[in-house]
Amino acid sequence: MTEIQEEDYFSSTNILHKTQSGFRKQHSCQTSLTRLIDTWIRDIDNGKLIGTVFLDLKKAFDLVDHKILLYKLKLYHFSPKSVSLFTSYLSNRKQQVKVGNVQSEFMEIKSGVPQGSILGPLLFLIYINDIAYSCPDLNIDLYADDSTLFKSDTELSKIESHLQSNLDYISKWCTYNNMALHPQKTKCMIIGSKQKLRGDKHLTLKVNDNILENVRSQKVLGVFIDCNISWHTHIDFVCKNLNNKISLLKHILYYLTDEMKQMFNNAYLVPIFDYCCTV
Repeated sequence: MTEIQEEDYFSSTNILHKTQSGFRKQHSCQTSLTRLIDTWIRDIDNGKLIGTVFLDLKKAFDLVDHKILLYKLKLYHFSPKSVSLFTSYLSNRKQQVKVGNVQSEFMEIKSGVPQGSILGPLLFLIYINDIAYSCPDLNIDLYADDSTLFKSDTELSKIESHLQSNLDYISKWCTYNNMALHPQKTKCMIIGSKQKLRGDKHLTLKVNDNILENVRSQKVLGVFIDCNISWHTHIDFVCKNLNNKISLLKHILYYLTDEMKQMFNNAYLVPIFDYCCTV
């Protein structure tokens, strides 16, 4: 299949989960964050708390099991010839490590999608796609291997119970698919209005008997989201980033032409302002 045919096939069949924004046409970090923030602000306006879990998968792209991936292609009704083609594409790949003048023997690559390839990201999306269906009523947002779980309710106990149940399901999914959650890097947070968050409110959630850390803010797809969605943390981050770039500009300003100054502005300053600005 050509790249256009692949896009048409996945668009027409709706194989990829609707909340997957990674490596897809007309999707981006901005569309993913906009969907999340709109949902959470609406829930806050309705007097609810939102429990969130920011999942971190260990080396997700490197742990894709080739046999499981090919099996999933069959489940998604890829033709026998297409499956045979992908089998050939993934088989007998070898790698070698070289340090200075010393190099290792060639070793066969038995897992992972080919890095730097056009098909690699698409194959990864297919592999991870059913994580979104591993729970019957799962609220999840996906961007490649970055996943965010959330549950809204007026009662914290119900939120905690729901999220723990979903985490247990996802842990089972990881076991079946030779993936693994990183408990130390997986964080949880309660989002709500200042009035709703009065007192010591926190979530007690576990991944494989490891208690998850509660945070007050979390960087999600390059944007800092805090527990009140006030944006203070992200604004401080943007200002600090801009100050660093402006400080550099001051040191080299005397040596730059007007054209070079404009290039510096477009390359280093404008992207900081523009990134996910609608969010």
